[in-house]
Amino acid sequence: MARRDFTIEIDGATAAHADAWTDGARFMVLPAGEHRAEHTSARIRLHFPDGDSAAAPRSESASEAPASEVTVAEVEDRMRRLSESSTLPPHLEFDAPDGSPLCSVRPEQPPADRAPEHFTVLEPDGTVLCTLSRHGPRRPHRPYWRIAFPDGRPALTGHKGTLPGWCAFALLSPFWLLLFLLSLLVGLLTFDDSLGISVWGTPSRTVWRSRDGAARRPALIYRYQQTSYRWDDDRLDHRVAYAQAAVHHLAALRG
Repeated sequence: MARRDFTIEIDGATAAHADAWTDGARFMVLPAGEHRAEHTSARIRLHFPDGDSAAAPRSESASEAPASEVTVAEVEDRMRRLSESSTLPPHLEFDAPDGSPLCSVRPEQPPADRAPEHFTVLEPDGTVLCTLSRHGPRRPHRPYWRIAFPDGRPALTGHKGTLPGWCAFALLSPFWLLLFLLSLLVGLLTFDDSLGISVWGTPSRTVWRSRDGAARRPALIYRYQQTSYRWDDDRLDHRVAYAQAAVHHLAALRG
């Protein structure tokens, strides 16, 4: 068994050229702790089928043009604006470092004003690799993601937040509320709006595992503090891990 850590990162150079993402947003799958593009494990291109923001390949001259400085916050803001304005959800195209296709993700068209919740992951020849689905909270259940396989293997389910995380959240919420009110009061008295506490939120760590007894060890983990993913390559095809991580990452950007 080998566990591998990776992150999904925005290709900053492409983003700087893309302005309002008219040429398509690009992301990289990188080993955790690595930020150099030459060490990418896979590249991801967003393609909008309505043609408004088609991810056309960039010309050589465009790729060589000097890029202005762009921050991650600016790039993520562009991504949010793009996802909100596009009439259709984007397709995701995954390429290996050598440029050969790995797989693609095709979202189902959602109802108006809603983000897609069902996705099909396809091999380059069109064979279905798996399906991904996102399920909102229904009491008493937490929100969760589900990976289903066409060959009948047990599905993998990833609930948002672990049970210990939710217990800690429930126990510490009153203390956080008290600290927030105190910081708000101090801010009002001193006219300093930099004292607000904004880093608190519901648990986000997500663990994908099946329910088939001995195989309950995690196949994929999203670690919120490190903003990285860990996958067990004995239990999950790397293409499925990348696809689920990318869809999960874009869903988080959309909010």
